[in-house]
Amino acid sequence: ALSSRRAVEKVGEWMSEHRSGNTNLTRLARMASLSPSHFSTLFRERFGYAPMDYFLRLKIQRASQLLLSTEWPVGRVAEESGFPDALYFSRRFR
Repeated sequence: ALSSRRAVEKVGEWMSEHRSGNTNLTRLARMASLSPSHFSTLFRERFGYAPMDYFLRLKIQRASQLLLSTEWPVGRVAEESGFPDALYFSRRFR
């Protein structure tokens, strides 16, 4: 159980480092060598959110930082934050 928790922690770190990219639950669970359902349960216990919700929150945090610290147009912020397009970004950001 401890190694599973450590694996979940490592995936959380990976998500932080790769928040401008894209992933899915199956891939994240595979990284932790767990089934998607077991991974989701352990992840929620550790981070307080479902894995993909947490990943979206990381992207939104990144976008918020960029909006505050740069003069970039929204489209560039969306791209740099890992959102496929500005319209999808603005919908998720709200």
